[in-house]
Amino acid sequence: MKKTVALVLTGLIPALFACGGGSDGTATNSVPADDLSSLTWTEETSLPNNGGSASSVVGCNITRSSDGVVTVFYTIKSGGFGIYFARSSDGGESWDGPTEFTPSGFGSYGPNVAIDSEDRMHVIWEGQSPEGVYYSSSDNGGDSWTEAVLLKEEVGGNIISVDRNDRVHVTFHQGDPNSPDDISEIYYVRSLDRGETWDNAQLLSKKDQQHSAWARFDFSGTASDSLGIIWRDKRAGTTWDIYGAFSEDGGATWTEKVVRETVDKQWDPMSLVDADGRTHVSMMEMPKGDAFEVEIRYAYTDDGGETYSTFQKLTDVRSRFPFLMYNAAQDLVWLCWKDERDFDFETGDANADIVGLYSLTGGDSWSDLETIAAHPTTELRFHTFHLGTDAILRTVYSYFGPEDDLERVYYSQRSNPQN
Repeated sequence: MKKTVALVLTGLIPALFACGGGSDGTATNSVPADDLSSLTWTEETSLPNNGGSASSVVGCNITRSSDGVVTVFYTIKSGGFGIYFARSSDGGESWDGPTEFTPSGFGSYGPNVAIDSEDRMHVIWEGQSPEGVYYSSSDNGGDSWTEAVLLKEEVGGNIISVDRNDRVHVTFHQGDPNSPDDISEIYYVRSLDRGETWDNAQLLSKKDQQHSAWARFDFSGTASDSLGIIWRDKRAGTTWDIYGAFSEDGGATWTEKVVRETVDKQWDPMSLVDADGRTHVSMMEMPKGDAFEVEIRYAYTDDGGETYSTFQKLTDVRSRFPFLMYNAAQDLVWLCWKDERDFDFETGDANADIVGLYSLTGGDSWSDLETIAAHPTTELRFHTFHLGTDAILRTVYSYFGPEDDLERVYYSQRSNPQN
């Protein structure tokens, strides 16, 4: 797919994923809502990799501080593998580093990051000694870090988000969703004091000897106590459906509810709570389990998961892994995903590009679909996003280079061409 491809969707979708946050509740150098359609994507830049192979992550590995510095966390594999980060103060045109993320040990992976109103960076990752999800923070842009804290042993699939009250929320699953015996369940833990102390981990999914896994959520744009976290769940026995847990007290207690349960297979969902407490949900869906016909679905709930708007189909081509983002100042919702319309059924090469659209009406209508990143000969992998207080959407992804077969991490942002 070329960057000029666009599918006109505005007005065709009736009333009906995120890595966001910023340094405060106000927009800094914010892009006016009526100028959004004039913005274009910058040329991608490659992050430093120490001569090794580098990979992005599942979740959110991008953040931006109040002084405009963008920090990206990723894994570098060179004689082993570990977590590193790089920083840019010029909109991704140049990068320092890579700098080793010192709280993590050898073999650590899966870094996820969020930032609070005082520019504290909160990072979680999967470590090995012992196995589990760990946490560390920095108050000086990554120059130094607190000692690693083990949040829970023998868990993975970690996601972190900081809401507008500076409450830190983390989920992970325990067990292996690919194993018939090691049943996976969803857990949640929070900190009410910016990561200084942590509540005990809570089980969100029902312990029913059926897999629950891969929760994803974003609370960075809300101060509401109405929260929703969703995941894929195999309690139907033969296929995956979407379940969730909803809280009306900021995460102190949760109630499990069905989100979407059909004869089709649903995978890789994400929820996002906006400034009004509306929970937006998206997922990929395989009609009748057909792995070659994959759709993106979207809906929202205003009553804590009791009822939903119509689950709208947003794609007419094979599409996977939706990602929701939000900017509170403009009530701006972005929804992006991998577009695999050029999937090669003979070789199995997905030839995936990254596309997205946005809504300024709380999900009731959407912009044209636009291409965010594309490559003519290879699949773009592990796409993540950040939408901060400046309303500029930033993305990181990785792919293998044809010249040396090394995987590299790339960055782009949706910026005004006049800048």
